[in-house]
Parts: sequence; structure tokens; C-alpha cells
Amino acid sequence: MESGLQRYLRQYYAAGTVREYSRDIAAYLLHQSGAEQAMYKDITAYIGALRSRYSNASTIRGAVCAIKAYYSYLCHTGMRKDNPAKAIRLKDRMHSDVQLQDLFTAAELEAMLERREPYYKWGYRNKVLVGLLIYQGLWPQEIAAVRVEDIDLTAATVYIRATTKTSARALPLKANQVLLFYEYIHAIRPKLIK
Repeated sequence: MESGLQRYLRQYYAAGTVREYSRDIAAYLLHQSGAEQAMYKDITAYIGALRSRYSNASTIRGAVCAIKAYYSYLCHTGMRKDNPAKAIRLKDRMHSDVQLQDLFTAAELEAMLERREPYYKWGYRNKVLVGLLIYQGLWPQEIAAVRVEDIDLTAATVYIRATTKTSARALPLKANQVLLFYEYIHAIRPKLIK
């Protein structure tokens, strides 16, 4: 049978969120005796206990959101006049960085260079750009800043200008990149400019 709390949650949240919040609220109620009268310090003590049990910030953040929803429900029903969890803000950094090295293998990256492009001239330019992404590991803004005079084909290097996040540096080019750059600079680029 559905409780008043679950009916309240269903009004404001998706079904999956209702399940997660119900689970987190049930865990909180088991841990916190007299939860209806709990104060800010009681809730932060519970969060401290969660931190000792879980290292994942998103797990703790989800529990805090569920507790806030629980006290919103109590305010809605008139059992409380305030929401003691409302002011709680977690300062934990969420790690949402994509590990790029796990996306493609070296062979898959190399295969991107061998892919046929429908437009020869643009395809050549794309191979030059993808080569800078793959072999030198440049950021798109670094690639956009590269000028023809930054390419030294005799030394087989490319000069990368400083950005707000990176320093200026000269990086070596692979042998197949030197050939691509030579062809692009001397044959393809002049046609694209026209």
C-alpha cells in the first residue's frame, strides 16, 4: 500500500527518483530516532556517518536530496513548520571527467586517419587536424591557434602557443604527419583558400 510520503514524492519526482528517495529516507529513518523533530545538527551528524561509510560523493548527495524531500513532505503535511535540511549544501567535488584514454584504442585512433572522406580537400585538412588530436594530444583551442609558420617541417615539429591552461611548447611530428602537413600546406591549403 502506498504511503502519503510516496504519493507526495510521485507528485514531484520521476518513478526512479521516488524509488531512490524512498530507499534513502527509509535508511535515514532507521538511523535517526525521532526524525520528525530532528534539527540541523542531527542531520549533519547523519551525513558524517554516511561519509565514513561511503566515499562516493554522488551517493551522499542523493541521500541529502532525499532527506530534504522528506522534510518538505513534513512541512507540506503540517507536521513541521521548517525544513532543517534545506540549508545543507555539500561542497564535495563531483568527478565527471571522461577518461579519454579509455574511449579508443591506439589502433582505432589510427584507423580514424585512414578513413576515406567524400571531399578530398576537406578530408586532407581533417586528417591533419585529427593527427594533432591523436599524436600530440592537443586541445581544440590549441589546434585552432596553430598557424602555418608554427609548422617546421625540416625539424618535424609544431609550435603550440600558450593558452590559459597550457604553456607554449614545441612538439615533435610523426613521420606520416610530416608528409600530410607538406601536402596540405603546399598543395591543398592554397586551393581551399581560393
